[in-house]
Amino acid sequence: MMRRAAATGLVAVLAFSPGCGGGAAPVERSGTGKAPDRPAPRKPVERVVGPAGRLRVDDGGNGRALPVLFVHGLAGDRTLWRFQLEHFRETRRAVAVDLHGHGESAVADAADSTIPSYVADLQAVADGLGLARFVLVGHSLGGAVASGYAAARSDRVAGLVLADPSGDNTRMPRGEMEAMLRQMRPETYPRFMRKYFTDMMAGSDPAVRSHVLRVMRLTRREVVVETLRGGFAYSPVTALKSYPGPKLVIACEANSGPYSLRTAVPELPWLVMTGVGHWPMLDRPQDFNGILDDFLARADLAEAAR
Repeated sequence: MMRRAAATGLVAVLAFSPGCGGGAAPVERSGTGKAPDRPAPRKPVERVVGPAGRLRVDDGGNGRALPVLFVHGLAGDRTLWRFQLEHFRETRRAVAVDLHGHGESAVADAADSTIPSYVADLQAVADGLGLARFVLVGHSLGGAVASGYAAARSDRVAGLVLADPSGDNTRMPRGEMEAMLRQMRPETYPRFMRKYFTDMMAGSDPAVRSHVLRVMRLTRREVVVETLRGGFAYSPVTALKSYPGPKLVIACEANSGPYSLRTAVPELPWLVMTGVGHWPMLDRPQDFNGILDDFLARADLAEAAR
């Protein structure tokens, strides 16, 4: 029973990612590639300076439509959005970020791996890239991060999309939390994480499983553990209810149960993708992109009418 509870808890939290002030963050720009010709020349940015150190970003695309910013989940990175970046850059600016301690971003003190600290990363990215208004898309842990930022800066977020997001982890019994954390001791951590990430990709293509597991191994164990501890104390429900803009959840069939946002926020627009695991944007990218295309088209129209 203890092992089963730990598994349930991990899926709930992994299916998880304060107001911020501040002026524009410094940026580092890449080479001298050809500048886009619409609507104005702009060089892509590779890094911005965040509160915990330099943040790696993948910045590209152009157009007058709303930009879109993608936020990965726990033990993920910007490359998990590669199909979306390629697709949406045909019509608009599309950006993905490595949160601090993930991917190629600075490895901060593990104790600072909290949801509010990741929200501050998004503030730095928005300021550093000059994103005045944009649509925010968050997966898993990134859904909690995106919700926190959207609530704090609704003046900048024109729409919020959550891809198979976490639930309200404050509802998780303490015994489940402790059982999961015991499985994340150094001697059992690699096997534990591989098994449960793999379990969440039961129907995924082998190439998807390989990519997700490779990226997962890049994140330090201490960062993962401390992020989970912070997540246990964080509920995205208040943020979601206070954000006044358009919202959408794109979830897999397994995203249900007592911790799910579908239970905690029943009024939240919810769309289920069949035949996908916890990473729907990788399992069926064309279908995922089509759903997001429709959401962005409505957001563009609403923005034009402001």
